[in-house]
This record gives sequence, C-alpha cells and structure tokens, in this order.
Amino acid sequence: MVFRSRQTTVLVVLVVAMIFGAIVLRTLGYHPPSAGAFCLSDYHRLKPVKTTVLSRTTQTPGRWNRIEIYRTNGIEGIDSLQTIARNIDTNCHFILCNGRVGRDGQIHPTEKWAKQVPVVRPSSNDLGPGAQDKRTIFVCVITNGPDARPTNYQMKRTESLVIELCRRLGIPPKSVRYPDDWW
Repeated sequence: MVFRSRQTTVLVVLVVAMIFGAIVLRTLGYHPPSAGAFCLSDYHRLKPVKTTVLSRTTQTPGRWNRIEIYRTNGIEGIDSLQTIARNIDTNCHFILCNGRVGRDGQIHPTEKWAKQVPVVRPSSNDLGPGAQDKRTIFVCVITNGPDARPTNYQMKRTESLVIELCRRLGIPPKSVRYPDDWW
C-alpha cells in the first residue's frame, strides 16, 4: 500500500512540475538564453543552406567549376542587408552576414546567383589565378573591419554552403579557394 501511494505522489508531483514549467515558458515567450561562444538556437534559426542555393534559373551541372571565397569589411554607417547587397551585388553570388548586417552566419544569395549570371570582378591581390573565370561562384564574407577574421558562424556556414554547392553542382573540393588566412 505504501508503494502505491508513493508512485501516485511521484506521478502527481511530476505532472504538476511539467504544468508549472509549461506555464513559465509560455509567459516568458520565445526569448532564448543569451548566446555564449556558440549558441545552437541562433544557428538553427538561419535559413537552411539547401534552400539558399536554389535559384530561379535552372542550375545545370558543369555550369560552375570553381568557388572563390573572399572577405570584405562592412561598409561604415550602413546597417541594412539590402543596401549592402546592392553595393556588393555586382561582385558576388552569395553574401555571408556578420551580425551587424543581417544575422551572424546568414547567407544572402544575390540577384547574380538567382539569375545564374557570371560575376566580373576587378583584379585584386586576394584572388588567385583564374579567379576571373566566368564559371566561378564568388562568396563574399562581410567582416567587422579590414583585419577582422570571420566569426565562427560565418566559417561554419561558409563550409556548409561550399559543401552543398560542390555536391549539387559537381564542383570538386580542390576547386574551392579560401582566403590565405581563413583557418
């Protein structure tokens, strides 16, 4: 008899605790804990890479054969992703945000990618030989300054983007070029 009442007591306490916990969570709303060095709740709220690489135009295997990742520092005083995209749009296919502009790690496909149009980039020291190829996908990573490194989110999302583009478009991993000091 004692065993039965103990089971019942534990069950009632468990149900009351679950109800109380649900009430507390509902009253707090959706406010995740502050992000630490790496917070998965922020990472999973970003749009999946698989849907980001889709475009309005048909993607044919063999159309693209290289991927170039380069960094640029954010444009001072501009905090709108659309304004940044208009300024960078002629130079890349994807923009990776840094947290000041868009969410940290957010991937923004540009109109060039949506229309599957090649990018013509001016000569630059940060791009290797063959970077002017019309079959190269350019990925712009916005950093917080000229000497700033990409954030952990940006690095993880860039890697996910590259893996998905290579898989979907048949680009060999050896044809991907990161900035020299990326790692």
